[in-house]
Amino acid sequence: MEATAAHSIRAVSQVTVPPLHPAAYVALSLSVLAIYLWLVHAFESSVHLHQKKDRASLIARQFYLEQRKRRSQHPPRLDAIPEERLSNTTSADV
Repeated sequence: MEATAAHSIRAVSQVTVPPLHPAAYVALSLSVLAIYLWLVHAFESSVHLHQKKDRASLIARQFYLEQRKRRSQHPPRLDAIPEERLSNTTSADV
């Protein structure tokens, strides 16, 4: 069994691979570069998406708090509105 394994290891180590054409090296280098740039782009866009989500949630939270503050205030009473404003709105409506 050991002789067979040693023989197959020697056989594999003696296999010679012909050198690649220079254009193949260029193609391999460009494909590795393209994959790297694609991964960088995917990572950057995912980080940018998280920043957008954080910004949107901050704006929504601020809007919600502002609405709560407005609702907690009492609406103005009718007698607090000046008389001229009341007469202008009723004449414009007619």
